[in-house]
Amino acid sequence: MVKLQYVSKTKLRYNYLSGIVTRGEVINLESNQAYDLLDCYPDDWKLVGSQPHEWDQLLGRVPKMKNLRVALPDGIGDVHWTLLKLESLKSYMQAQTLHVITQDTPKHDASDFIKLIPFIDSHSSERGFSLTEASRVGWAYTKDLIYIWAFRGIEKNGNDIYSWLPELSINYDYPIKIPESAEQEADIIIEQTGQDPVLFHASWRLLNGSHTGEQWSATETDKLARLIHEKTGKKIVLVGKHFEDQYVKQFLDDVDSSLYINLVGETNLPSLLALIKRSQFIFGYQSGITFLSTHLKTPSALLWGVRNVTQQSAYKWDRRFITSFIPPDSIDSYYFPFVLGEDTHKTVWNKVQGVF
Repeated sequence: MVKLQYVSKTKLRYNYLSGIVTRGEVINLESNQAYDLLDCYPDDWKLVGSQPHEWDQLLGRVPKMKNLRVALPDGIGDVHWTLLKLESLKSYMQAQTLHVITQDTPKHDASDFIKLIPFIDSHSSERGFSLTEASRVGWAYTKDLIYIWAFRGIEKNGNDIYSWLPELSINYDYPIKIPESAEQEADIIIEQTGQDPVLFHASWRLLNGSHTGEQWSATETDKLARLIHEKTGKKIVLVGKHFEDQYVKQFLDDVDSSLYINLVGETNLPSLLALIKRSQFIFGYQSGITFLSTHLKTPSALLWGVRNVTQQSAYKWDRRFITSFIPPDSIDSYYFPFVLGEDTHKTVWNKVQGVF
């Protein structure tokens, strides 16, 4: 049985329920019925206590795998959420080796990230496999392969990493082995930028005003950059993937480009992580890079918001959800979350100015 609490203000009548439930009421349901409720009304119900879902308990029924094989999404952020518990999964399954398969897509470099994780023994990329089932609850499995999409499981069921596969322990400090060659590349970059650089992750979400509309425009990004430069004297270093070039070029054409150092497309993932680790601050839309920035103990400001202005918010502003991937002792030191549609360059500066 699973305990659920009804948290909506609207009274509800549902097939599994006798009568009408009101806000605050706690009910006991069979796990398949609880899953049905959470799937249909994800904003109306929450788990009571730490009692796991049936799909969490199923992990104990998965046969132990001497050679554990895990399939993950192609995004660095998605992989990061998984890595918080992946080493524990390897131990739980009593596996001698861990092979990770990532989706092969041109715009993401999860493969490069996986290569930096010491406890992953081997890796491959494949086109065509689907994470549809895993996206519903955060994981699924066949007889010889576990599919994991932790981010979706956390977002949909419980809104924190503790309630997703609770049998597994969390390692907020999982190791990332940055090669010496990447550290040397970061040295060269810092000779150009100066010590303790200030980074803006130049995602198209920040530089393309048509995406975020009035909620956060390219102009707002430039206003924040100019405010930081005015207060600190530092230029803003733009970093990101080569496919952001068109947005960066247009952005720099429209602003005073002398305030910026454009390194977009000029760093690989290991050298970018080495640079982030030695930076004073990074600002960006919520993404894999900014998630990893907090992991590397670099003060990081993240904008959470909508996919586009015509859709409902893609990520609920739930403190458990937006802090569950941050080490508890780092939340107040390295992590500054903001909301599209509410925050401006001034409110961002007011919260992060102590970093400088």
